[in-house]
Amino acid sequence: MSAPLRVGVALLNWDAADLTLACIDSLLAGETVPWRILVVDNGSTDGSQACLRAAGRGVELYESPENLGFAGGTNVAVRELIASGADAVWVLNNDTVVGSECLRELTAALAADPDVAAVTGKILYESPAGRIWYAGAQWRRWSLTAPHRGQGRRDCGQFDVPCDVGFISGCCLLARAEAFMRVGLFNEKYFAYWEDAEWCLRARRAGLRLRYQPAATLEHKVSSSVRRNTLGRSGGTASPLAHYLVTRNRMFLIRQHASGPLQRIVALGGVLASRAFVAAGLTMLGRWDKLKSLAGGVRDGLWASL
Repeated sequence: MSAPLRVGVALLNWDAADLTLACIDSLLAGETVPWRILVVDNGSTDGSQACLRAAGRGVELYESPENLGFAGGTNVAVRELIASGADAVWVLNNDTVVGSECLRELTAALAADPDVAAVTGKILYESPAGRIWYAGAQWRRWSLTAPHRGQGRRDCGQFDVPCDVGFISGCCLLARAEAFMRVGLFNEKYFAYWEDAEWCLRARRAGLRLRYQPAATLEHKVSSSVRRNTLGRSGGTASPLAHYLVTRNRMFLIRQHASGPLQRIVALGGVLASRAFVAAGLTMLGRWDKLKSLAGGVRDGLWASL
């Protein structure tokens, strides 16, 4: 019988110690407990570091003096965990609560098939309860997007068959250490948003398989820490920074991974059309800061160096 995988959890905190501790508590209550949990505090300014240190729970804390973004902060943890001997790294959003069976099922999926490089589970909204956020995803050729299967639908077991997928969200991504060493880490130029999609495209290009295991479940408080810390007085559901990064990074991904000129033109055209629609709405609402950020995302997405 082979030894159990040494799984290290890469958990990012940014001004949201309460969310992070709730996630950690769910990890420690699981039927299978991670070998190591490494929390990277991403330049918090709300006293999160002291709160996390005082809470104990046997968790290790790395304190970054600045916000490295999701990509950079997660990479700090992935590097350390692999260097210390992790067989696999579980990249997990801090605004998740994992089911008691989650890690057991994810590691079993890796152990059952050595050709699977990374695996994820069924991700449900924390509220409304029982609604699907992610139940697998496949890439669409012309738009170069990978919509979440079942998103917003009530979970009635309709997506309970394990299958290979094209995209795994960075919300819950358990990857073998060898996969990170072969594919590389997250692209830190992205900072946040779409860096998980870009990693998955590189993994697929390297011939690696990605797997969805619905028996592994978790709940996701979608974008809780980001909204809490970036919206400020801007209103709505997305901050000016989010409008900039989402727009720019979508274009980055297309420029990097389109298979040819025609796909690149069609996909970029789709982004421009959707951003024009959003811009019209922002104009009607007088959200000038967001409109300016969105325009900056288009400019840099098309012309900034990769």
